[in-house]
Amino acid sequence: MDINFLLKKLNLLITTKPWILFIPILIIGLYLRFYRIEEVLSFGWDQGRDAWEVRNIIKGEFTLIGPRTGVGHFHLGPVYYYLLAPFYYVTNLDPMASNYFNIIANIINFIILFVVTKKIFNNHAALFVTLIYATSQYLMGSKVPWNVTLMPGVAVLIFFSIIKVYQGNYKWIFAAWILSGFFFNLHFTAVFLPPIVIASFIFVKDKIRVLKYSLLGLLLYIVWFVPNVLYELQNFNADYYRIQDF
Repeated sequence: MDINFLLKKLNLLITTKPWILFIPILIIGLYLRFYRIEEVLSFGWDQGRDAWEVRNIIKGEFTLIGPRTGVGHFHLGPVYYYLLAPFYYVTNLDPMASNYFNIIANIINFIILFVVTKKIFNNHAALFVTLIYATSQYLMGSKVPWNVTLMPGVAVLIFFSIIKVYQGNYKWIFAAWILSGFFFNLHFTAVFLPPIVIASFIFVKDKIRVLKYSLLGLLLYIVWFVPNVLYELQNFNADYYRIQDF
């Protein structure tokens, strides 16, 4: 069979129906991350802490703070615990529940990476980037069930929001700030996002509109910190000073 004919058919498939190739790539990525996961991955300290906190939530003891960071030792937002809760509830507190959530979170990351790359570049780039994400050993840290898993997808969406603003769709400023606030529930590097987002808007043409939208967007950003602030007010914890030191 003519190799050129096959290449033309493949190119046509990528151009018109990229999802047909994306699905096998997704399956490969999930297989490499989760095959025999209950046997090859340990249930560590972080996972035990998460399971205990979720158990308390299911029993009606709601928490206002999330995991404590390894750097700085302050607490993230609690959203991750509440995302885990339905999985632990359905499985009757089976520790495998965190892996079930992690599989869903990884699928979300794959879809976000594929769709955003497709919109910014093209189908070919989207499939190539997704294939690298699926097979790279370095990027397979997402097999660990913890609050960091959703970071790649959220980071890509923040980047895409900034791209959309530069394309003239200024309402995406709100998305950038909302996602930056949500990021605070995933990793301590969220403290760097406000200056990064602000610096990213320096070369936008309509700076007045960016300023107006960002002032409202900052309110949407701050909302994510309300549970932690309430906890601080009730417990006089030292997280505020830990963040300052950090």
